[in-house]
Amino acid sequence: MTTLVVPVKCPSVAKSRLRPHVDRASDLAFAFAIDTLAAGIACRGVTAVVVVTGDDDVRRAATTLGATVVADEGGGLNGAVRRGIRGLVGPVAVLTGDLPALRPADLDDALRLAERLELAMVADHDGTGTTMLFARDPARLDPHFGPGSRAEHERRGHVMLDVDPRSPLRWDVDTRSDFETALGMGVGPATAHAVADGAMGGRDRSSADVA
Repeated sequence: MTTLVVPVKCPSVAKSRLRPHVDRASDLAFAFAIDTLAAGIACRGVTAVVVVTGDDDVRRAATTLGATVVADEGGGLNGAVRRGIRGLVGPVAVLTGDLPALRPADLDDALRLAERLELAMVADHDGTGTTMLFARDPARLDPHFGPGSRAEHERRGHVMLDVDPRSPLRWDVDTRSDFETALGMGVGPATAHAVADGAMGGRDRSSADVA
């Protein structure tokens, strides 16, 4: 059984690449995080969920869902991860907070694979980033999220798990094109509500992949 750690950036500044191509990126970033957390909490292989954030709205929502919340002390995403795993004992998995189509079964399947290993990881859909990082011993987890994180995590001993590239666990959302693919997979209720409420807007899809 695994403790799940989810760092969540303040939605008001999150999703810089998506922001120019939707109407309310902050609402979407918040919804992505809530749906990711809900899927993690519902996962049978997860014993507890720790959320690291500096945002009051995220803190309140995560607490309502049943997660433990710790304050983000700065240092970016990797600093937030280190804060979240501090003091934990037993297997730990770090999950990015932008997986709106994630289902509990997707995470359960990956954790069953990961728990056979000392260090493991799941790459994002383009194969260069990381959406999940696992360590049987939290003391061995040294996060290096950011550009090229897959190669860096592999270099540090994390074994790439055989997770289908079409799995929602690999489909983090950075661009409008990413988001449209996630919508086709079926997103969680918070994201679906945000879209129905007009957060996605109708901006030019042809520019979706421009950073």
